[in-house]
Amino acid sequence: MSMELEKIEEEIFSIRSKLSELKRRIAEHEEEANRQVAQRDALHARIREIKENNKEVLDIIRGIREEAREIRARLSELFERLRSLKEERENIRAQLSGVRVPNIDEESIIKKIQEIDTMIETRPLRPEEERRLFEETKRLTRLLNDVRKKNSATSRLRAISEEAAKIREEIQQLKEKLAEKREQLNNHRDSFNQIKEQIMAVKEKADKYHQAYLEAKKKAQLLEAERILLSSRLVELQDYVRKVREEQAKTREHMVKERMKLQAIQKLNSGGKLTFDEMKVLLEDEKAWEILTKKSSV
Repeated sequence: MSMELEKIEEEIFSIRSKLSELKRRIAEHEEEANRQVAQRDALHARIREIKENNKEVLDIIRGIREEAREIRARLSELFERLRSLKEERENIRAQLSGVRVPNIDEESIIKKIQEIDTMIETRPLRPEEERRLFEETKRLTRLLNDVRKKNSATSRLRAISEEAAKIREEIQQLKEKLAEKREQLNNHRDSFNQIKEQIMAVKEKADKYHQAYLEAKKKAQLLEAERILLSSRLVELQDYVRKVREEQAKTREHMVKERMKLQAIQKLNSGGKLTFDEMKVLLEDEKAWEILTKKSSV
């Protein structure tokens, strides 16, 4: 057990040394991370300064780009609407392809149907004549439906053409506006490129500092994980040593008490007088106390 404790205590000493070294190295990497992030933040502040100093130009460019974006979005909507109208027009023409009607207006057909209805209701007709007029009414009703279908389709095609013409006109206007926005952007291109080059140059440096910060932080985190594992092992070993020491102390205390009891019993047998501690030890042991009691009664 003694050899085992010595090895454990040596390991505890080694772990404490490693923990001290780890703490030092973690602090170094944290300090390095702080230096790198400070450099990075300083460069980010420089970027904000460049943007602020060129705010007017950047705002103009941003506004032009936003307007151009809105124009492109509107053009997309209009082209989609044109596509939808074209599809609807083709569907209407397909529906009309099988419809053949004479060039006659609805009112004339309705008037003719009404005349036949009046004739059927007011005049005495032979059965065959009445059947002929009924058939004519059916034919005229079908013709009326076809004429109405054609007129409705023709009206819709006319509306589609009118709407498509307006859309094409708006598209042309928007294309001209978009060309103006491109020209405006070109006028500011040199200024924008200069600002962009300044920002990108600073950003490149800032990114390097940020990468160095991440690397230092990662090293510190890896060492911290190692420190946690070693600390856990240290606590485990210290708890074990403490428990062993406590058991050893209890064993030594027990041995001392046993020797003292033996001496007390020997002293009683020889008629000697017990000390307070010897009396206390005997009181803690029932068998020894019985011996003490018997001696006293004798």
